Amino acid sequence: MTKPIFINAIEAIRIQMANDKAYSYVLGELLKSDVQLYDNSKLIKSIIELLHLSFPRDEDGFSELEHYIFETDFGKQCDEFVSSEDLWDLLISKHLTWYDRQIKEVSERNLMFNPSAGVNINERGHIDLTNPKTS
Repeated sequence: MTKPIFINAIEAIRIQMANDKAYSYVLGELLKSDVQLYDNSKLIKSIIELLHLSFPRDEDGFSELEHYIFETDFGKQCDEFVSSEDLWDLLISKHLTWYDRQIKEVSERNLMFNPSAGVNINERGHIDLTNPKTS
């Protein structure tokens, strides 16, 4: 999972939910009655479950993603506004291992691994996760 993909997914959910509310309101005004929101819950839950592959629920079943989306209204109901980028940073700091951080840094810079930076590269050019350098 990359930061841009994560942010785009969160923003897509936010925009869809806002559009659904706006559509329901306008249609209700035109029809002079309450109109139920279109049910996009299966699609939204599917996107969240895909995000859970990178940022799973904790051992008690709590989902920081669901809390951010549904309980804090995308960070608007927090003491201090939390953006989707802030959420990414928080989740990355909690969920990434040392190896994941190395891969993330390299993939974000689109560079090759540098064996002198503490990562062993095996004979096939892959990261050797079994024997990290300790220099």
